[in-house]
Amino acid sequence: MDVSPEERFAGALRRLTDLHGVAVVLAGCSDEAERAFADGLRVGDQVRRAVRQGRPDRPGVADAEAIEAVSAGLREVVTRRLASGEVARLREALASRDPSAIARASQEVYADLAIPDPTPRVACRGLRLRRRRGGFETLVAPATLAGEIEAARRLGAAPNQPNEPAGPGDEVASLLGGLPEPVVLDPAPEATGSEVCLAWEVRDLASDPLLCLRSGDLWLFAPNPEARAAVAIANEPEDEWWQASEVGWEAWSADLRRRLAERGIEVFDYSSSLPQKNGSRSSRMRGVMK
Repeated sequence: MDVSPEERFAGALRRLTDLHGVAVVLAGCSDEAERAFADGLRVGDQVRRAVRQGRPDRPGVADAEAIEAVSAGLREVVTRRLASGEVARLREALASRDPSAIARASQEVYADLAIPDPTPRVACRGLRLRRRRGGFETLVAPATLAGEIEAARRLGAAPNQPNEPAGPGDEVASLLGGLPEPVVLDPAPEATGSEVCLAWEVRDLASDPLLCLRSGDLWLFAPNPEARAAVAIANEPEDEWWQASEVGWEAWSADLRRRLAERGIEVFDYSSSLPQKNGSRSSRMRGVMK
């Protein structure tokens, strides 16, 4: 099937973006990733200027080939890195489930990882409350979200939240085939960007998280699949979307709390405390990472 120069160019840019997203987090690849992405952006800027000038020949085959050449070079860098001994050692460390070995090996494979000091009390995952359907953004029903929460409270059962956007394209996904990937969580409910989140006590996760210095996220490579999350709900929404919504936050969140209570799931406010196994309370969820 013939592909137009415009489609080929757009596809080449998309693949370069995917490759950059992978390479920039790998130790020893980030500099090459940034250089390659900058080269691709320069070609893209040239094409955009030509289009604004009304030139019908851009983007052309030569533009697509330029982006593809940049991607090919970056793909070679990533391929060599993934074949390194460090990746093999990380797989061995994960098989051993030795927390210290996992921490050392993951820092050799991934860039900008550090052991957080102090270790956070909780690790959180925000839930997407609004989803696009038929070209429109809709609010998920409390009954539906309660069912998803019940299914996702075990960390190993649902490493990605429901209806999460697709990740890298097939080409990049195949390249990553054996690379151990982390479960990525946030260090506090407020950091999730959502009014509803799951929150796991770090001490229940079997291995201490690493801190990604670029994003502030917590990375877990061997979490305990049986660790159960608490559910936290914000007292008030910070997103202005709720002000324009026909569905009020108070009514919607009250309905969600009721649906969760029916399933025997306890709910905590973002500013309150997580339960501990001995019945006492841990430090407040707000400001867990100091």
